[in-house]
Amino acid sequence: MRKFYFVVLACLLSHYGNAQVIPFTDLALKNLLLHSMCVDTNDDGIPDATLDFNNDNEITDDESNLIRNLYLDGPITSINDLLFYFSQMQVLSIKNTAIKRIDLGDFNLLRDVKINNNTQLVALYLYNSSIEKLDVSNNNLKTFRILTSPYLTEVNCSNNALTTLNIKDQSYLAKFDCSNNQLKTLTLRNFNSLTDLNCSNNNLLKMFVTKTNETEFVNLDFSNNTTLSSICCFDWDVALFQQKATQYGLSGIAINTNCNYDPEPCVDGAICFTDDVFKYYMVNYAGLDANVDGEIQYTEAAALTEMNLGGRPNNMEGLQYFTGVENLTMFDISNCYSIDLRTMSQLKTLKVENNIVNDLNINNLTNLQTIEINGTSNFSYLYSDGLTSLTSIRCRNNRILRLFSFPGAVNLLTVECSGNPFLQRINLPDATGLTSLKAGGNILTTITLGATTSLKELDFNSNKMTAFNFAPYTQLNNLNCASNLFSTINFTGLDQVETINCADNKVGLIDASVLPNLKNLYCSNNQILSDIFLKNNNPNADLLTFEMNNNYMLKHICADPADFPVIQASIDDTRINGIAIDGNCNCTGTCTDHIVYIPDAALKAKLVAANSDNLTAHIIGGTSYGKIDTNGDGEIQLSEAIRVGTMYVNDSHIISMEGINSFVNLSLLQCRGNTINALDVTNLYQLGNLTCSINQMASLNISGLYRLNSIDCGVNRLTGTLDLSNFEDLSDVWISGNQITTLLMKNGSIEDRFYFESVPTLRYICVDEGQADAVAAQALVNGYASCVVNSYCSFTPGGKYYTISGNSKYDLDNNGCTDADLPFDHMKINFNNGTTTSTLIANASGEYQYHLKEGNYTINPVAERPDYFNVSPTNVSLLFPEMGSPVLQDFCITANGQHPDLDITLVPVSNGMAGFVATYKLVYKNKGTNTQSGTIVLNYQNEITDFVSADPAISTLGSGSISWDFANLKPFETRSILVKIRIHAPTDPMPVTAGTIIEYAATIASAMADETPLDNTFQFRQTAVNSFDPNDKTCLEGTKISPDMAGKYVHYLIRFENTGTANAQNIVVKDLIDTEKFDINSLISNDGSHPFVTKISNGNKVEFIFENINLPFDDANNDGYVLFKIKTNPILTVDDSFSNSASIYFDYNFPIVTNTATTTIAALAVSDFKFDDYFTLFPNPAGDVLNIQSKKQTVISSVSIYNALGQLVLVNTNFQQSKTIDVSALKTGNYIIKINSDQGTSNAKFIKK
Repeated sequence: MRKFYFVVLACLLSHYGNAQVIPFTDLALKNLLLHSMCVDTNDDGIPDATLDFNNDNEITDDESNLIRNLYLDGPITSINDLLFYFSQMQVLSIKNTAIKRIDLGDFNLLRDVKINNNTQLVALYLYNSSIEKLDVSNNNLKTFRILTSPYLTEVNCSNNALTTLNIKDQSYLAKFDCSNNQLKTLTLRNFNSLTDLNCSNNNLLKMFVTKTNETEFVNLDFSNNTTLSSICCFDWDVALFQQKATQYGLSGIAINTNCNYDPEPCVDGAICFTDDVFKYYMVNYAGLDANVDGEIQYTEAAALTEMNLGGRPNNMEGLQYFTGVENLTMFDISNCYSIDLRTMSQLKTLKVENNIVNDLNINNLTNLQTIEINGTSNFSYLYSDGLTSLTSIRCRNNRILRLFSFPGAVNLLTVECSGNPFLQRINLPDATGLTSLKAGGNILTTITLGATTSLKELDFNSNKMTAFNFAPYTQLNNLNCASNLFSTINFTGLDQVETINCADNKVGLIDASVLPNLKNLYCSNNQILSDIFLKNNNPNADLLTFEMNNNYMLKHICADPADFPVIQASIDDTRINGIAIDGNCNCTGTCTDHIVYIPDAALKAKLVAANSDNLTAHIIGGTSYGKIDTNGDGEIQLSEAIRVGTMYVNDSHIISMEGINSFVNLSLLQCRGNTINALDVTNLYQLGNLTCSINQMASLNISGLYRLNSIDCGVNRLTGTLDLSNFEDLSDVWISGNQITTLLMKNGSIEDRFYFESVPTLRYICVDEGQADAVAAQALVNGYASCVVNSYCSFTPGGKYYTISGNSKYDLDNNGCTDADLPFDHMKINFNNGTTTSTLIANASGEYQYHLKEGNYTINPVAERPDYFNVSPTNVSLLFPEMGSPVLQDFCITANGQHPDLDITLVPVSNGMAGFVATYKLVYKNKGTNTQSGTIVLNYQNEITDFVSADPAISTLGSGSISWDFANLKPFETRSILVKIRIHAPTDPMPVTAGTIIEYAATIASAMADETPLDNTFQFRQTAVNSFDPNDKTCLEGTKISPDMAGKYVHYLIRFENTGTANAQNIVVKDLIDTEKFDINSLISNDGSHPFVTKISNGNKVEFIFENINLPFDDANNDGYVLFKIKTNPILTVDDSFSNSASIYFDYNFPIVTNTATTTIAALAVSDFKFDDYFTLFPNPAGDVLNIQSKKQTVISSVSIYNALGQLVLVNTNFQQSKTIDVSALKTGNYIIKINSDQGTSNAKFIKK
């Protein structure tokens, strides 16, 4: 996709503190400045110094800001870097370059410019310049334009290929030379000071030369223009032009003073712009003018798909030819009265920001999907018809907008039209699928919507609405009509609504009894409100939020008893007296109480008989036990029930506890030793202590009891799952003597007492991370060998927690991070609370989400190479709960200098089974700061393996060698290649059997010198197998590494397979790192089969979390893996070894523990046979080529070369009987060559000259 960015102001470089190295985009320009005499230090016009004043082979902004006189002579292709860093230049010379186009703008101090002898230079633009003298002669210019450069005094554009010139409004330009071009038309308009003009030796047909004063020409030459037929000038120059025409022998020339300026001639196949400023913008930015001819061809315009427009063009004639644009942004446009976009038939997204335009025509754009119009000054009407694909509109803060109307928008889904201070009417008559309308902060009196039954969100707060028919919108979930002028509101039909805000109106009665799903009601500041009806016959406590501040006329609220606690709390907060709460809704004002239905005779008798002697109930506000049936009528009224704070009904022959939910203020309930078969206490929100043991309960519903701190439900008939995960105050738990299989107890509380004996069916316990080991130990004591204990039932902390999330982006173009920038994958983020540090490694898309408990935290993002990149912000402070949750925190990464750095790894996705096709994955990454292109090579043993296929397709296939070309690998971009290779069977002519070593070597290279070449080569030795464990761990460097690898990265691959009978929803791979052998802080997540995040905690525990992986169990799709690398301890020496295994958790099942992957540090192996008996090595010392000649019949599988430190520097797996090795890239010194063959291994030394 081609993109066009159109801006008015150039980007400015911010300079802070110490000097910064300039990140040149053109290395040829950098080399020219560093290594050639290009700076004139004494103003004599002769360059006498390089620009590297401090001899550090870099150029800093301090150095560039010292430059006054700069001379560029050499094969550079661009001077764009000068625009940003050489703002103090006064003299600039450019010659003998390969530049094709030059834009000179915004050099505030530049006075004298010479651009000569650049044979490829075809276009030059001068804009917003302070240049006084400009010499651009002797190039190949076909386009030369001057705009807004009022200080010019001399211009020389002779000896180019120009065919037309049109320059105007030059007050100081005295000398102008355009001779020896191919000009047909010359227009010099409104030149106040012109005294010297040379336009000789052209093909002129017409000349327009007008001076606005009578300054006489000193020199005028238009000789050798034999086709000249017309001259227009002012009266005072007519005689001179006649004299010169006669002198040159030119006859038949019409010389007149009534100049009707010809418009600039149009070019065939190109857009004929009528506004010079608009044309300049179109030609001058982002490569739109692909052929650099100074014009925009129709084909160039039609190919454009994304356009950002801004600035002050007088008109936009020509815009209609950009018919392929799909995404259009217009910002800060002024001077244009009207913009017509109707020809942009492919337009999908339109964004208009801060424009001063009166009219915008977008009718019948049938592909337009999204519109955003914000901050305009002159739009009074937004009316468009026929936008049949439109799905979303945003329209905010438009100063004089009065009408918003989009008939025909049949697919419109969401509208946000807020903060428009004069908007009175919204008209969406055909939006039958509308799901959301947000229109707050206008002065709306009318809203017209189509017959939509999809509307879920309606918000028109802070308007002047007096009525609205809500009945048709039966799917409405959220309604905000606050701060309007309603006197009555009818909510009938809104069966799905959960939240209503009708505050700040003038309603006298609110009837929400018709709203069965209402959870949140905000009705404050209705000063005449007297009655609220909330009873919707829902026995559950469904009302979560109720705000009724400043309703001083309110006398009566009718509601379901389960909602009384929330209502009473709101009344208490408002401190309004005299409000009656009842549950029958048959009255207004003070209402009659109702009787609590208690069908169990034993329970009712126990409660009615309660008194201060039998210790059944403690009354709230009292100091001892007392009566519940205070009026002595043998019934329990609701008003009596809500006064009870504790209840003891143990051993009372009770079968049913129905009616207990009316005792909403109970903090303690004991009903032990009865025959209760089901207990539901979900309305008892104050309940902290529940004892219901020794019953016959098969069902226990305690959801929503957030204050519960003690529960004893032992010796019952409970089965299945018992969920205690919402009780963050829980301290005591007894569940013994039940048939529970799953206990969810991850609630943020480390319980003081937990008893779970005699529960033989228990298979899984989920607890908080800090108590997992203790509970697991107790499970073993209880004899539950088949019970799994961990915290993986969820990946959020138990209890109250706070969330921070965001993403990391790489700012490739240094203009601030946006959604369009590249993700910075696997960013490591440390979280420190002053005592402990935990680490999260983001996923491959740069996204992260982490959950924290209450406290003060500092978070630090850490890039894999901190010396390559700057991360902003460098740290973030968090204070919970004060900051609220969630917190959104993104990180923006920029380059710190130029660092080419590629990396490649070969991942064995499957085992190497003899006779089968194995799958390998080449994972290559740009770890550096430069976009790179290059080649990847995979060498394999074609004697015992056969290449099958690759995706993407290979570039070349050799004998034992495969290569791929890659292009434009951006910083921190990761790509992969899947390769399938058949491993020979034991019956093949060159057989492979179990134990055979199969060698691979992968390399990546580009034209740039890599800063860490060690990871540009990856050597992998795979042992062939006949069968394998599908859950395994492998050190990809092998079972032995050389001593120089101590302190270097090793790679670990952990593979897993779902061998169960159902999909695995979540998988966690847990790895406990031996910190004596590995540097845990160096761990980097490289790759995974599925999206994952990495968490590091407790100093050495690493968890690779595949949340919602939903891994199938069929053989074709049930595999996965994770790849990471970690540095070994640098103090490891020869014969030291390091081992590692992992535990793989599939949902609630027992973890599968992998094999232990052990690697030993060993010196380079001794030879299995004498080298000289089998091979001749010549010449030695070697120059560019080293030859190996076999003396005996030997099959060579691979050749490796090591330097004096034991580091592998070259590998080749493709050898025959006689072979040469290219060693030209090796440095002078001593080397060891190792040959692997059918006779074993053998080594020899050689010298590289």
